[in-house]
Amino acid sequence: MARFSATTSSAAGVFYVEVLGLESPPVSTPPNTSNIQRRRDISSSCNAARQYLSPVNRFTLQLGSAPEVEQAHREFVSHKNSLGLNEITDIDRADGTVNFIFSDPDKNWWELTANG
Repeated sequence: MARFSATTSSAAGVFYVEVLGLESPPVSTPPNTSNIQRRRDISSSCNAARQYLSPVNRFTLQLGSAPEVEQAHREFVSHKNSLGLNEITDIDRADGTVNFIFSDPDKNWWELTANG
């Protein structure tokens, strides 16, 4: 299990539930952390002086197909500001996978990937 940092912002809550499809937004009680399964055994938490992780320390969501990743990328790029995203990489195609990485409203890093 790993921890990711969460704020009380409504934009972040909407993003986690409506965009990423998580069952509920992270609970925002001190120290503002919530657990979710993670690709790597790395954990972080939000403290008064939070240090943000780099993109190599990211959560990964496997989508059903390369076209789904491409569609998500188009939508994230077109609605970057309204979704509260901080950064979005270009789509990467290598070793039989398609993916891109982005930073959410709480500055956690995510990868959307699919075989393709």
